[in-house]
Amino acid sequence: MENETYNISQASKYIFEFPSIGRKHLLKQVVFSKMRYSPNIYNLSLGTILKDGEVNFQDSSNNGDVVKVFITVVKCVKIFAADFPVA
Repeated sequence: MENETYNISQASKYIFEFPSIGRKHLLKQVVFSKMRYSPNIYNLSLGTILKDGEVNFQDSSNNGDVVKVFITVVKCVKIFAADFPVA
């Protein structure tokens, strides 16, 4: 299906998590964080949750499911924007 996404769970109003199922089974995290001097502007970060619970925002997992991950991130943005319409 063209617009298929992964199932999203919301860890908080600023943090979303979903699986990435490609070459490996990974857990991805999307984090929205307020910019320090701009109250309605947020930074979006995408990372991979490691086995120790830390989130790696630096590497590229090359898991073979980039389109589905991207569409899932867009869905996270839509959910976040619905909760924070001035963001």
